[in-house]
Amino acid sequence: RYALDLDGNGRLSVGEFSVALARLGLHGDVQGLWSQLVKPHNIASSPSGSIRTKPQYFLYFSDLDPQTAEEVADMRAKLAEKHGNLLLAWVKGLDINGSGKVTLKEFTAALADCGCSVDAEALFKKMKPEASRSFLTLQDFDTKAFHALSRGDVRMLTERPDTPLQQ
Repeated sequence: RYALDLDGNGRLSVGEFSVALARLGLHGDVQGLWSQLVKPHNIASSPSGSIRTKPQYFLYFSDLDPQTAEEVADMRAKLAEKHGNLLLAWVKGLDINGSGKVTLKEFTAALADCGCSVDAEALFKKMKPEASRSFLTLQDFDTKAFHALSRGDVRMLTERPDTPLQQ
């Protein structure tokens, strides 16, 4: 997720995919691999909010790891429901001491508090960008929340909501 989706929008174009593989030192039949992985998503929202019916070909996280994508979506939905949005969930539910870091203990407690039934320890490990790290940062947790905080938009009013295809 972190090595491929650098802009954090939840999807990859063929160009982003090719650049990411080259950056990771993977060479070969990139187009063939792309063709095996990508699924056409025939309905997509445009930036203006209108619906396009022209096929858009992107690779989504859910195409690569459907189970983890579902767990992350469930966690985010429960946290947003309890706190209003994911930035407030981070501030009020996860990073309650304001350290900028969330440990496994804090993560597990926050998920239990919001009624999320996923395996918190396994999800925590999957969300860490580096296996040796013992914490998550806001950027690891949610890129949109990270950008909203950097703009001072605690209520995340300037962020477009995810479409079902991007989750």
